Amino acid sequence: MGSGFIFAAAAIASTWPVALHWRDHVVDGARLINPKDAGNWWAANIGADVLTTVWVVNWVLHALVTQPLHLFEANVFYPAPHALARSEHIVATALLGVPGRLLAGPVAAHQSALLLCIALNVWATAYLVTRWTGSLLGGLVAGLLFAVSPFHQGGFFTSSGSAPSTTRSSCSASNGSGRREVPRGLRSLQWRSCCSS
Repeated sequence: MGSGFIFAAAAIASTWPVALHWRDHVVDGARLINPKDAGNWWAANIGADVLTTVWVVNWVLHALVTQPLHLFEANVFYPAPHALARSEHIVATALLGVPGRLLAGPVAAHQSALLLCIALNVWATAYLVTRWTGSLLGGLVAGLLFAVSPFHQGGFFTSSGSAPSTTRSSCSASNGSGRREVPRGLRSLQWRSCCSS
């Protein structure tokens, strides 16, 4: 339970002030990437990606409830069929948005998916390093460093960050006897990474 608090606190701290405004604000990706010139192409592209991710998370949640067999028939690019299949569908990441959607609406769905994704990434990294080194403290430090790494920050704010690579590495960890085993919690993260594009 205590380590779960550490993972949640790392997610909140590494995205601050997202938790403060989780119901009605999203990260300004353009200013995050280039605070001095948010209008340049690269920064504006990242800013648009954040808004696209908010839409995708909410479309997936909406479609799973109202028309699960037509999930990829998204309400964009009409009359093109299977519009969501031409983009990141992030189905499993969207499922992390259910608590936010139920409590506060579309923006909160994205924010809860973001925060839960980071918390799970911190946990997976801590677990992996603990397994490799045998040091719980080393695992926790590695997880926290992973959460605040500038390399991963941009990805967290747009879609789902680096969960797939962390999860794949964690799932390939040997148990020391040469036999590979995948713990139950990591199996669910592996499923999540397979369902996200």
